[in-house]
Amino acid sequence: MGAFNFQYRFARKVECGAKLHTLRATRKDGKRPMVGHKMHAYEGMRTKKCRLLLVSTISKVEDIKITTDGRFTLGGYDCTARVLNVDEADTLARADGFTSVTEMFEWFKETHGLPFVGHLIHWRFDGDKQ
Repeated sequence: MGAFNFQYRFARKVECGAKLHTLRATRKDGKRPMVGHKMHAYEGMRTKKCRLLLVSTISKVEDIKITTDGRFTLGGYDCTARVLNVDEADTLARADGFTSVTEMFEWFKETHGLPFVGHLIHWRFDGDKQ
């Protein structure tokens, strides 16, 4: 589970530590990212221009769901789930490299389709590329 590709628009933020998490769809094979595992962040994976942005350790993994009506839910999909309020969702979007929660919602709608179900994967930044 250790390699993540980032689009150009997010790569610099990952590389400099301004972006410390990513949302990834649930894998079809059921594998989950695990706290404590190494992660490698790249830009341009599977291309000649591939470059390593950082190597870090996964520090937290949360389930996330984005619904067609714009709700962002963190945690399990049962009684432990928590729907983010507008300010919390906007803070999440900005920390993830978007200019607003609206931009993030539209990006996920266009890129993944809704509802989006996946993981919010956090890492520590230490500036390491080893």
